[in-house]
Amino acid sequence: MDEDSEISEEDKHKRVRLMTIHGAKGLESPFVIILDANHTVGNSDHSGVLLEWSPSESSPSHLSMYTKASLTSPRSQIREDEELISQNENWNLLYVAMTRAKQGLWISGVAKESSTNNPTGLDQKSWYARALFGQLPTLEPIVAIASGEATEKNTSQKNNLQSAPQKSTQALENFSIEDFQITWEEAKLSHQQQLQDIVSGATVKAIQAEAEKAPDPEILEEGVHFHKLLEFLVPQSSKSAKFPAIPSEQEVMNWLGVNQAVAKKLLTHTQVVLNTPELHLYLSSGKWLQAWNELDIASEDGKSFRLDRLVEMDDHLAIIDYKLSIPNQDSEMYDKYLKQLENYQKELKRIRPDKENKAYLISSGGKIEQIGEAL
Repeated sequence: MDEDSEISEEDKHKRVRLMTIHGAKGLESPFVIILDANHTVGNSDHSGVLLEWSPSESSPSHLSMYTKASLTSPRSQIREDEELISQNENWNLLYVAMTRAKQGLWISGVAKESSTNNPTGLDQKSWYARALFGQLPTLEPIVAIASGEATEKNTSQKNNLQSAPQKSTQALENFSIEDFQITWEEAKLSHQQQLQDIVSGATVKAIQAEAEKAPDPEILEEGVHFHKLLEFLVPQSSKSAKFPAIPSEQEVMNWLGVNQAVAKKLLTHTQVVLNTPELHLYLSSGKWLQAWNELDIASEDGKSFRLDRLVEMDDHLAIIDYKLSIPNQDSEMYDKYLKQLENYQKELKRIRPDKENKAYLISSGGKIEQIGEAL
């Protein structure tokens, strides 16, 4: 339907937009139907070009033509890696399609030609099969019926819909555009409320409140770059205790992709931290038994944590967390940092129960503060 054509308010909810998934990116609708979901896995190519090119390299490490019959190791591994990437892209596309729906999502598929090995015609790798595997509720397929019977059945179904409770979970035998009316009234009321909120200014206030809570992206980026510089400059136990040369402004600009003002600010932060005597014990003294930058640890349930720095001294382990500034202890941000580092301490204690551990915040202004209790 032409979106610019005139349409009554009553019929607007029956408008259907047919879109590709890529074309629907960034858009949302109350109801979304994914069509032909049983044909979402393409056939593997029997011949083609194999290309292995790491993003960090200036040229490919492998380039060749292949046929499926002639693939042998190590070229077969390159092909398997390509197929894995393709599978991940396929899953990402399904995620985009499913998250376009605000109220209801329907996944529809057409069975493939049945065979002895596959009497149902279901492609076990398709999106439709995955939805069934996830035990999503299903509707019975629509069957062809005579026109007279169709009129009678549609009338009966329409009457049933009108008399059905709004939140009924009873499955319908057939499916039609009228099914959307079950929850459309809720959608209209929600839309009307949104309009009222805009007129009254409530929406603006809510947006402003969220904006105040949201972190400044420039500050976040500055924090990330600050971490990178310290990771590069602060020695680990596997390296010499001597600092590498501090990069110039131009080198920082080229490395981090920032302008001169930001590069200068980052270098100032870093030099303050490295030149503050109170921080030498954990950053530059070399008196530790071991030290690690950007260390990943995993919890028992598989959740991963990354510590900015971990230093093992004779009598304790020190968890170091870099921050641009240390918030006041009565602030919401301080409580957030406290909970974060308490989790780090808990998992570290599970891994290293032999030593007490402590957590510290180090700011770009050269301050150090223990947060929480020793564990």
